[in-house]
Amino acid sequence: MLTDPVSVPASQSLANRLARTLVGTRGVINTIETLHELNTPSLGNGCILRAITAGDRSDEAGMADARNCLEQTLAIAPNDAGAKAELAIVLLAKDPIEAPTDASDRAYRLAADAVKLSPFSDRSKYALMTSQFRSGQMQAAIQTGYAAMALNPNNSDIAARLGLYLFTAGRWEEGAGLAVRSAWMDQDSAFDGLLTRALDAYRLGRFEDALALSKQLKISGDYVAHAVQAAAAGQLGRTDEARSALASLGAGRADFDVAFRKNMSARYFTPKMTDLIEIGVIKATPQKS
Repeated sequence: MLTDPVSVPASQSLANRLARTLVGTRGVINTIETLHELNTPSLGNGCILRAITAGDRSDEAGMADARNCLEQTLAIAPNDAGAKAELAIVLLAKDPIEAPTDASDRAYRLAADAVKLSPFSDRSKYALMTSQFRSGQMQAAIQTGYAAMALNPNNSDIAARLGLYLFTAGRWEEGAGLAVRSAWMDQDSAFDGLLTRALDAYRLGRFEDALALSKQLKISGDYVAHAVQAAAAGQLGRTDEARSALASLGAGRADFDVAFRKNMSARYFTPKMTDLIEIGVIKATPQKS
């Protein structure tokens, strides 16, 4: 059971925030090292820092550079657990969810190896959780996610992604709770946490909140982000605000219903949540006369 942030003693809360500020994934120390890496690239940990930064920014060129750097690192040090875990994350970020390639299989092997080599690394377990989910191992992914959180309760990325996976699986309150926890830990909340909060607001009929949250999502290529934005706008009757999202979803095409459900299924959303979102998307879609 997760600790309620409100019930955490003030001293412990302050200590946790200080730890995240100093040594978190995007803390002061890593930020300084990342700035140095961007100016003077190196192999090893430098690749990992650049990969995380590129992922945060959805920087295609940066991701490609980070992948090349990680591949070079593993060619020199094949048992580098950190490089294996980060390369797995990079591969999954680039492999299409609807039509996975051999890259997803390789990512799974890399993540599993990373955990074997470094069983107490929360980043390795994060990579394995992501790989398990992408391969359809929902329960295994959730178990691995909670194991990763036990290793590092201050990692907002883990809380955010695990929350999204739980929400996807229909464990809505549990998933939304982790999304809120992630935002509490890191004001620059991870994309996954923000998406989960938007989805939960939509599920609860808080369409204004859902639309506002969805507009904060900066990754234009995310299918579900477009879906919840279009659906929330549709429920509010504000079709103008759904136009761009609808275009990205391919709404209005003859095969849209089948394609939409296939895309949501590929992301392991429960049929009930898919139904709720589809209702809003249909309302947002201009009807042919």
